[in-house]
Amino acid sequence: MPARRHAWSKTYRRLLTELPSVEQDITESVAEALKIILAAETLERVRRRSEVSQGGYQLYLQAVSELRSLEDAGALDRAIEIFQQATAADPTFAEAYAGLCEALVMRYRKGTPCGTWATPRMPVRRR
Repeated sequence: MPARRHAWSKTYRRLLTELPSVEQDITESVAEALKIILAAETLERVRRRSEVSQGGYQLYLQAVSELRSLEDAGALDRAIEIFQQATAADPTFAEAYAGLCEALVMRYRKGTPCGTWATPRMPVRRR
């Protein structure tokens, strides 16, 4: 069995609004430390992620928190509403649409009526 060793470590002290750029820095630093060569399309996807609007990203994090907690009956509805705000803030933010989809499926499985199925706001497009 190979010996375990510490491969990478770094401390970040940045504002929460800089989280996407920190994620990009971590991805690139870990890849370099592990001597991984990332495909050009992977690097582009990581860089594109950091271009998400800060307002949209903050709303997305808030919606995910609501979706994961589900402490009360209104948490799912709040999550859906916040995901919708996130997609409005940044219509290209795919993770917000995925979160909205997950929340709507949860609502459907619980048997709660959902009026948004028949009228999608915009088609999803591939990048």
